[in-house]
Amino acid sequence: VLVLAPTRELANQVSKDFSDITKKLSVACFYGGTPYGGQFERMRNGIDILVGTPGRIKDHIQNGKLDLTKLKHVVLDEVDQMLDMGFADQVEEILSVAYKK
Repeated sequence: VLVLAPTRELANQVSKDFSDITKKLSVACFYGGTPYGGQFERMRNGIDILVGTPGRIKDHIQNGKLDLTKLKHVVLDEVDQMLDMGFADQVEEILSVAYKK
């Protein structure tokens, strides 16, 4: 599952909610302003639910680090706010990769 959120605060909140609900699935939260190293490690180990902001998710896709070939669901949380904040192109690019299969 990939959940896109417009802000790091919302991404953290959603990630925490998923972590509180399930202990069997791995949950990760990626957003800008944080080091890439830990995120690379998380991707290598596998992630069941990835919550992130469009900018950081797009960075990982463009750098070839994030593999979405096994992605089953995409959630756009507060998509109206994402579009208002100017993330339309990034969201569209992420969705085009996610549904390329």
